[in-house]
Amino acid sequence: MYLKTNNRLKDIEREYNERGNRAAETINELQNTISHLRDEIKRIKESGDKKLKDTTTKQEEDRRNMKKNYTTNLESMRKDNESQHNRNRTLERRIEQMEADHEEKITQLKLAFEEKMRGLMPSSVRQELEDTIDSLKSQVNSLQQKSLVLQEDLDLRNQYPQFSASSPIKAL
Repeated sequence: MYLKTNNRLKDIEREYNERGNRAAETINELQNTISHLRDEIKRIKESGDKKLKDTTTKQEEDRRNMKKNYTTNLESMRKDNESQHNRNRTLERRIEQMEADHEEKITQLKLAFEEKMRGLMPSSVRQELEDTIDSLKSQVNSLQQKSLVLQEDLDLRNQYPQFSASSPIKAL
């Protein structure tokens, strides 16, 4: 029985040794796996950090380029605007000068025409024509006033037909 117990103990010891060896192998494999996974995580994190840094750097560079382009375009537009403004002022001055020149020419032509007319028409005839014009203007004003009075009378007759028999204007 002692031998049997001893064999049994040796079998249990061997079994525990085998389990221990398997457990040690499993632990070793798991530690290798953990180490490998930690290395993989570290590599992935470094790769992500590098991508983030690269992306951030690219965004900053793009932002600087956009800002530079904006500034350049804005300055170019300001210069163009100022150039157009100066051109407009120059054109306005030229137009004003041309208008003044035309006015001067018109005045000179009027004076030349009046001078020619004076030379062609004697002053007595000219005075007679101006008097006739004044007389005609006076007659036109008188006729306009008379037509207004007659129109008012006509309007009154149309408005009040019962009073049309005795009109003070018939005497005119």
